[in-house]
Amino acid sequence: MTELKLYPFQREAVDRALELDEGLHVVYDLGTGKSVIGIATMLEMKSRGMVDHVLLVCERNKLGEWEEDVARFTDLSALRYHGSNRKRKLEKEGLPDVLITTYETAKVDLVVFEKAGRGKSTRDNLLLEKMLGRNWLVVYDEAARLSNRQSGIYKAHFHAVKRLRSQGNVRVLGLTGTPIERDWENAFNQLRLVAPSSMPTITSFEENFVSFRDPFGRAQYRYSRMPEFVDMASRVMIRKRKTDSDVRNQFPRMVEEARYVDLHPDHKKLCDAVREAARDEEGRMVPGAYTIMRQLAGHPAAVLHSQESSELAQTLVEAVGEGVLMNLPSAKSQALREHLRAVVKDQGAKAVVFTFFGQSVLRELRVELESEGFTVFSYHGGLTPAEAERTVKDFRSHPEPCVFLSSDSGAQGINLPEATYVVEYESALTYAKRAQRINRINRLTSGSESVHCLTLVARDTVEEDIVTNMLTRNAMLDQLNGDSGEGHVSATDRMRIFYGSR
Repeated sequence: MTELKLYPFQREAVDRALELDEGLHVVYDLGTGKSVIGIATMLEMKSRGMVDHVLLVCERNKLGEWEEDVARFTDLSALRYHGSNRKRKLEKEGLPDVLITTYETAKVDLVVFEKAGRGKSTRDNLLLEKMLGRNWLVVYDEAARLSNRQSGIYKAHFHAVKRLRSQGNVRVLGLTGTPIERDWENAFNQLRLVAPSSMPTITSFEENFVSFRDPFGRAQYRYSRMPEFVDMASRVMIRKRKTDSDVRNQFPRMVEEARYVDLHPDHKKLCDAVREAARDEEGRMVPGAYTIMRQLAGHPAAVLHSQESSELAQTLVEAVGEGVLMNLPSAKSQALREHLRAVVKDQGAKAVVFTFFGQSVLRELRVELESEGFTVFSYHGGLTPAEAERTVKDFRSHPEPCVFLSSDSGAQGINLPEATYVVEYESALTYAKRAQRINRINRLTSGSESVHCLTLVARDTVEEDIVTNMLTRNAMLDQLNGDSGEGHVSATDRMRIFYGSR
């Protein structure tokens, strides 16, 4: 067993977790070692007799890493509760010290949702039945997965934690760098699960902080009152930034850049035509049009890969012609290749490239990069867990400069500290996702003095709207987290980076 060593800022989070009766939301910048905080907390609580067991919930691609870390740093028994034989393993081995599972598996095995009249009722499932009556620490890695209280995953976990609290002593440790995905309600939903007595009821939240909801159910907030919510949240949150003076020297310096790309005239003409046709007679966006517009802005040929899943894509291909879409030049992919030639081939660096579209844009980029002689490791949601783990390991151990080309399935849960450059082929929809992408390479274990992030934006397309929305969410997160001060890149600073590049 390897000795677990904590930095002072990590020790501070563990101490806070031990003090609170219900739970703590650890809002530490991505790459600051939140998993170490989680392991240290479970060790301390187990050794003090505060809990009997730990339920550790994570993304699927982190199962192996958590299992390895528990084995490496503790002598606690652990069971990976995942896959078709999970129930047999649990029956055979019994409850371990640490039960490691995914959000999806826990949803299925903790709670059964049944129809009851026009609604649904919930009842305990096999796993939850086995857990009741014991003292638990529940650790949520990437706790932002619990942002939407209307989702089945959220409802299952909320029911399970509430039932466990009614039967024993339960503490919850949320680990996230981005408690706001889209708006304030995301943070409220997470915190009412972590520490319910510190949060208002849903009714009170609506009355005090929501001005009204639009026809799609999206909240419009009373911004003058949001400081009250921030104050409540701060009592059960602990925050650490990479730019804080006590940790700044532990991390590479992050350099952010935005580059606006002018599309070739024929490509731009097509994007404008699709945007004009994307609304119905009442001015509403046609369902599915937004996705097609984003794909088209990124790479014309990407739409060809969406014909089977999208009638709009099929209609567009029939109207324009496969040959036209295949032969329209992509100024964005050209800008990407030029950037990668400079940093990978000329400087000898490793680079990570993210695109939202793993089954369309990514496929086109891979063909183009490999045709230019780049070594490319492709990562997307279509890989099996074994293939995904192998892809990450192969990239990290590859002795030569290379490119990790990933969909957003790689934006969470994997660490790539060997890379010094990251490229957003298109801006993430949310600031939370942008932070996830960037911080795959900006970590405690990074060996370089600086890392660089480049975001490509197709000028005068839907991608500019996406940047605006991302920056708005960045400003919300700054307010919730109290982020300001020397060295911190605020939403205002990031606006200068983007809008000054147009």
